[in-house]
Order: sequence, then C-alpha cells, then structure tokens
Amino acid sequence: MSIRSYASADLCACAEVLLDGWPAAFPGAGLPDDPATAFRDGTAGERLWVAEVDGRVAGFVSLWTADPFVHYLFVSEQARGRGLGAALLARAVAAATGRVRLKCRLDNPAACRFYDRKGWQRLHVVTDDGPAHVVFGSPAA
Repeated sequence: MSIRSYASADLCACAEVLLDGWPAAFPGAGLPDDPATAFRDGTAGERLWVAEVDGRVAGFVSLWTADPFVHYLFVSEQARGRGLGAALLARAVAAATGRVRLKCRLDNPAACRFYDRKGWQRLHVVTDDGPAHVVFGSPAA
C-alpha cells in the first residue's frame, strides 16, 4: 500500500471507489448518475490523497483545509481491513492545521465504529439537518 497525492489521471478510479462505497456511506440515497462528476464536484477545492494497492487506486480522502474537515473517506470494499482508511485519515490529519472534524451518518454504524476505534471524539449529534449524523473531532494531540 502507498499513499500519494491525487492526480487528475485518478478521476475514473476514484469515481469507481466512490460508487462502490456510496450505498454504505449514504444509505437509502440513490447512486449518482455520473460518479466522475459527483467525485469532481464533491471534492472541488479540497486536498486529495489516494491509497494504492498493487498499483491500483483502492481508496481516497479529501480535506477541506480552510476549516480542517475531512469531507470524503472511501476505501473500496475489496481493500477494506488492510489499514488503508486509517492511513488515509492520518495523512489528511497530518496535512491540516489544528483539530480536524468530520461527520458520519448514524445509519452507517460501521464507519462510526471505525472512527471510534481510531480515537476520534464524538463532539455532537445533529438530527435537524437531513439524516442524523455525528460530528467527530480528531484525537487530541
């Protein structure tokens, strides 16, 4: 596994990873009509890194740097359990200034458990803005 900065040539591979993980990340939401456009539009203005396994993109993370926020963290289903998510998350946190936040839908319990295991702190739950989600803060330094 290796982590590197995103390159424009990674667009299609990242769109495939996004499509693969979409049902778990956004339960009940329909799949994007155009995954490449959904990826490009969803990560506009963010810093991106990809994880490669055997020379293929198997995951990505996006970070909004102005107010450090991990917007997307996706790992393809076949690559899960290998530490890619943790490595991508650590890379984004290392690039940020200050504490990083992220949100995770409560109807995605596997992802919530992942952040709990990684030491992220549950800051608050939001129930009045679309699907209920928890806002996590990165572990204290």
